[in-house]
Amino acid sequence: MSEPLRTLGRYTLKRRLAAGGMGEVYLGEVQGAANFTKQVAIKRILPHLAANEAFVAKFIDEANLMVQLHHGNIVPVLELADEGGELFIVMEYLPGRDLKAVLQRLKSQRKAFPVDLALWVAAEICDALDYAHRRTGMDGHPLHIVHRDVSPSNVMMGAAGEVKLLDFGIARARGGLHQSISGTLQGKFSYMSPEQAEGMHLDARSDVFSTGLVLYEMLTGQRPLEGESETETLRRVRQARVPAPSTHRPDLPPEVDALVLRALAASPDARYATAGAMRRDIAPILTALHGAADAAALHRFLAETFPEGVIPPSTEPGPLSMDDALKLQLGSLTPSVESLGNTRTATGPSGAQPVRPPRTFSTGDSESPPGSRPPRPISVSPVSLEAHPGLPSGSQPIITQPPWPAPAPIVSRRGLAVVIAVLVLLAGGWMWMQRPVEASVRVETQPPAPVGLELTMDGHAFDGRAQANAGDRVDVCAQARDFKQTCKNQYLLRPGENVVALKLAPAMALIHFEADPPQTTVVIEGLPSFRQGQRQSIELGEAVKVVWQADGYQTLEQTYNLFALTERTLRARLEPQPGTAPATASSSPPTGPPSTNASAPGSRTVEVGVAARPRLIELQSTPSGAQVLEGGRAVGQTPLSLPAPRGRTALTFRLAGYADAVRELEPTTASPLQVTLTANPSGYLNVRVEPARGTLLLDGRDLGTNVLRNRPVPAGQHTLQARFLDRESALQTITIDPGQTLQLNSIDLTRPEDQAIDGPAAPGESP
Repeated sequence: MSEPLRTLGRYTLKRRLAAGGMGEVYLGEVQGAANFTKQVAIKRILPHLAANEAFVAKFIDEANLMVQLHHGNIVPVLELADEGGELFIVMEYLPGRDLKAVLQRLKSQRKAFPVDLALWVAAEICDALDYAHRRTGMDGHPLHIVHRDVSPSNVMMGAAGEVKLLDFGIARARGGLHQSISGTLQGKFSYMSPEQAEGMHLDARSDVFSTGLVLYEMLTGQRPLEGESETETLRRVRQARVPAPSTHRPDLPPEVDALVLRALAASPDARYATAGAMRRDIAPILTALHGAADAAALHRFLAETFPEGVIPPSTEPGPLSMDDALKLQLGSLTPSVESLGNTRTATGPSGAQPVRPPRTFSTGDSESPPGSRPPRPISVSPVSLEAHPGLPSGSQPIITQPPWPAPAPIVSRRGLAVVIAVLVLLAGGWMWMQRPVEASVRVETQPPAPVGLELTMDGHAFDGRAQANAGDRVDVCAQARDFKQTCKNQYLLRPGENVVALKLAPAMALIHFEADPPQTTVVIEGLPSFRQGQRQSIELGEAVKVVWQADGYQTLEQTYNLFALTERTLRARLEPQPGTAPATASSSPPTGPPSTNASAPGSRTVEVGVAARPRLIELQSTPSGAQVLEGGRAVGQTPLSLPAPRGRTALTFRLAGYADAVRELEPTTASPLQVTLTANPSGYLNVRVEPARGTLLLDGRDLGTNVLRNRPVPAGQHTLQARFLDRESALQTITIDPGQTLQLNSIDLTRPEDQAIDGPAAPGESP
C-alpha cells in the first residue's frame, strides 16, 4: 500500500526515496504559477534525532555549507526550511541510479564495469572533490571541506549520464550520531581512509583514498578492505594493504594499477596531494585506452544494465534497512484505533429540546430475519449545552454511536507479547539455521610448487590450505618466479574440501642471444628472424627450439630449457662447412680451448669447432626450490644444472616442511635427475603480535595477519619474525612437531605512543 501524501511547507511529499539511521529522503513536488511543477528531493531528520540539539546545530551548519557549493558534479542544495519546528533540506532531484545499485546489478549479471567508464566516473568524482576542497568563504579563506563519506551510495548517475556527488559535509554530523539497529556504520568502514579509522585530523587526501576505493570496486567488483566484521574491517583499513587491481582483473594495464595504488597508499604523504592531481593522471590513461567515455557512453551503459529503465519506476520498492524492517514488523502488530468509534453532532430545528434521561433502546425487534445481525444498542447521554458553548442554539445532544459491531482490539497486550516472543524465537531459529558451514580450501598448481610460489586468498597470503565458510566467494591467486599471476575470482566455496586448480602461464623474459660468427641469424618459432647480439622477449618454456644459421657454416638446432637459465643468455658457435674455413677470424671470444694444427712451428691457429665441454646433469625436484648440498656445502637450488662428476658423489635435497632426500650422482647418471620430496606431517602454531596492525613472517613470507590460531605448519624447523611499521622482532627459529600445537608468547612491538593510535585489542583476538 502506498503511503499517504502529506505536505511539508510548500512541498507535497510524493513517495519516500531512501531511509537510513539518520534521516529520510522523499520525492517532493512544488506547485507554481501557470501549473508550473518542479520535483525536488527532501531530506528530513528522523524524529529521534530531531530532539538532539547538537545534531540539529550540525545539520544547520552543514546545510549552510552545502548551499555554497555550485558545481556540475555536485547535487545542489536549494534551501534549508523549517515547518512547525521540523527542519528539512531541499535538494535538486536527479532521476537515475546510484553507483551502489549499478555495482549490485553488475554483480548479479556477472558483468564487469568498463575500464574507461570506471576511470571517467572517477574523474568526475575528482572534479567535484577538487572544487569542494579549494572552496573559499565570503572572506576568501579556505573552508577546508572534507567530504568524509565518498562511497558508491553517494555517487548519483543521472538518466542522461550525469555523475554527481551527494551529501557533502553531512558525514561530519554522522561521526557520533549515526546510529542504527542494524549497525549501518559497517558498510561505511569499507571506504574509510586509515587516518579516518584512527580518528585523526582529515584533509583532502582522505577523500582521495576513499575515491581510490570506489574506483577499485568499479574496476574489480571487490571491496579490498572489507572484513567479516567491523573489527576486522577497521584493522584492514588501518593497515591499508591493498593488492593491485590486476590481481582480480588481469586485463588492466599497469598504468591503472599504478594510479589506484598511489591513491590507496597507506601514508597520506605517498598519495595524490589533491583530487585534481589524481584527475590529471586519469586523463592520459583514458587517452591511451582509445575509449569514448563520456556522459553519452555512460547513458548507453546504464540503459543496457537496467533494461527495465534507468529511472526506477515509482512502484519499485527500495531496499529496506533493518530499522525499517523491524518498524514495519512491529507496526503490523499494533492495533489501529482510528475506527473504534466515531462521534457526530446532530442538529435539529431551532428551538430548545427537552433533555431526556439516558436510556438504551434497540433499532430492531424480534422480527429480524434469521441470520441477520442482532440489534445494536445506541447509548444516548444528556449533554449540557452550557458545557459546549461552541454549539449553535438548538443543537441536539451529542450522540455516541459505535459502528456495528464495535470491533475488539486486533491483538491484546498479552497476545502482542506472545506474538513478539514467537517472532523472536523464529528469528533465532532462522539465524541458527543460517549459521556458517565450514569449508576448506586447498590449492593445486600446474606445474606443482614452482620456484618462488606465492598464494593469496582475497589478497592475503596463505600456505595453500585455509578454512572459510561454505557459500563464500573468494579470490584465489598464485604467482611464481618465471610465471604470470593466475587467479580464480569469485570462486564459490562448497561444504567440505574445495580444491582450486590453477594452471600457471609462463612469463615473458628478455633473453640475450650471442653467436659466433657475428653474421649468425637466429630463428625461433613464432618470431621473425633476427641477428645475434640482440635481446628478445621470449615466453619461457622447458623445450624452446632455437635455430642458428649463417652462410658458410653448418646450421645448428638446439632445444633449451629457458626456466633453467640463470644469466638469461644463450650462446652458440657454428662450425664451418666441411672443406671450408671462415674468411676472417671470429669476432667473438671462444668459449673453450680451440683445436689447432701444430704440424709446423708458427703455423696459423684455425678454429674448427667447439672444444669438448663436460656433460651437464639437470637436477629437478617436486616441489622445486629445494636447496642442493654436496658434502654439507650448498651448491644451488632446483632446478639446477651441474657438471657430471668424475666419480660417485652424494647430493642432499632440502626444503622447509619436507624430509631431506639424498641421491647419488655418477658420471653416467641420466639427465634430468628428478627428485620427489615427501612433505612432513603438519603441526599447528598459535602466536600473535601486538599491536593489532603488526604482521607475522613465517620463513620470510609475510602472512598479512597479526594472529595465528591453529595455523597448519609443516613439521620441522621454521623461522618466525614479527613486524610493525619500521620495527622488527628478533628472528627466532621454531620447531613444529607432527600433530602437536606450538603455543608461543605474544610478540609485543608496541611503544607508549602507539596506545592512542592502535587502541585496545578487540575481544576474542587472542590466540
